[in-house]
This record gives sequence, structure tokens and C-alpha cells, in this order.
Amino acid sequence: PEFIPAFKLKPGDYIIYQPNTTIKDSKFYSKELLLLLGYYLAEGYLIANDGAVAFAFSKKEKKLINEVRQLIKNITGKNASFRIRKNVCEIYFCSRKWAKFFNSAVGKYAYKKRLSEEILLLPFSKQWQMIMGYLNGDGNEYHRRPQDFKTYRVATASRKLAIQIQEILSRGGIFSSIKEGNYSNRNYIEGRKINAKPIYEISFRLKRKKHFFHYIDNHFLVPIKEIKLKKYQGLVANLEMSNHSESYLVRGYVVHNCVAAIATSVKITEMAKGKTLEEALKISQKEI
Repeated sequence: PEFIPAFKLKPGDYIIYQPNTTIKDSKFYSKELLLLLGYYLAEGYLIANDGAVAFAFSKKEKKLINEVRQLIKNITGKNASFRIRKNVCEIYFCSRKWAKFFNSAVGKYAYKKRLSEEILLLPFSKQWQMIMGYLNGDGNEYHRRPQDFKTYRVATASRKLAIQIQEILSRGGIFSSIKEGNYSNRNYIEGRKINAKPIYEISFRLKRKKHFFHYIDNHFLVPIKEIKLKKYQGLVANLEMSNHSESYLVRGYVVHNCVAAIATSVKITEMAKGKTLEEALKISQKEI
């Protein structure tokens, strides 16, 4: 493998994806807890001013409802309550301690959900339990063609979570893809106006007849099918590897060998000394 400037890439070249293979197990994160976290990713949220944890299912999903209630009992020792609202069954249990845990481990808003570093480094056998819970709660499976193996799909409003799920699957040697969809035309639910956000769909197969990618020594080799150019406006970070002679580390800033960039990094560090974070963020470009 080698680093190649983007403008030199062409269709047919392979991009190398290397999963994080670091493993840090924890007795606290049992397979049952990971399964419940998977259900929380799909159907969970916090209520009662972050004093209770809740899950919402269709009232017809009795098997899942019973499983989640049993998991709550086994893990927390609490008997979960439930209430029916039209076609929805809401399961919930009160505990600020557990609500705080779910918030720190996963988050509480659908579009802001993300996995903690501890979960990302657990053994794949435990992480797979979480994926299974996610699939049971909010996933589906289908055959693209009658003769094909199953394709599994889960969807999330969180871009970060989608990328993290993709990373976890890659730790188990499972290649997955992410498709971004915009459902802005679905602005009403039961007559109530909502602000639609992009949806990220993760899809994967456990078996394949043909592989368009290669999996070698914990690396995925993925071919470039198409290259497109588009205009971009915004900040661009140009990071170089620390073992390359043309890059420098200046007071915590990685910069290219540009005298102005090096001088600016040093100066803003000096100006920020003794200030609070809020005060430092107010330093303007003009002042620098």
C-alpha cells in the first residue's frame, strides 16, 4: 500500500480500509447488556427529565416486548412498566443511574446517538449481540434476487453511529455499505409537522456468492468504481504523517511546512494561555 494524491486515483484502483483491531474487554459489558443496548439504539430514548429509560415497539411485537422487559429485569433488577398508546407499546423503567449510563454509552436523541470508546473496543462477539438487538428492533432483511443470500439493513438518523456500526462490522470481517437518503418529503406524521433529517442505511451480507472487494489480513481492499468532482466551500484540514520530513508538530498543531501556519499556531497558543476555554474561543482572526 502507498499514499497517492487524490487527483491521481482512477477507477479500478483499490482503496484500503483497515479496521481497528484493538480489543479491550470489560466484565461490566455482558452480552445481555450489549443486546439491550442494541434495542436502545433502535427503539430507545430517555424520558422524565432524563430520569427514566424507555423503549417503543408496535403493540403487536409481543416477543420483542417480553424480551426487552426480561433483559431490563436481569440487568438492572427492576420490573419495567409499560403503557399502550394507540398502536405503540412503550416500555420504561425509572433510574437516573441507568439513564445516565445509556446517555453516556449511546446518547439520547436519535440523530445524536453514538457509541462510547469502551463499546467500540469490546470483543466482536459482544458487539455482535448489540448488532442483533439493533436488527431485531429496527432492521429488516431481504433477498435482492431470489437466488441471492440475505441482505440485512438497519437505518439511523445519526451519521456518526452509521460509521461506527460499519467499523464494528468490519472488526468481524463483515463488509458493509452506507447509503444516505433524504426523506424531506415526509414532513408529516399523523398530521403533525416534523423536521425531516437525512437517514443513513447500513446494509451487509453474511454470505456472498461473489465479492467485489477482497479481505486480506484484516484489511478490506475496495475498488473505486467511479470518481466525481464537486465544488466545496468550508474549512479544509491538511494533515501530514509525523514521520514525513515535510510536516511539523507545533505546540499541539499539525501543520504543513508553511512559515505562516507555524507562526500562527505558536502565536494563538501564546494568546490563549491563562484564558478559559470560552475566552480562548473568542480570539479572532484579526487579533492573531
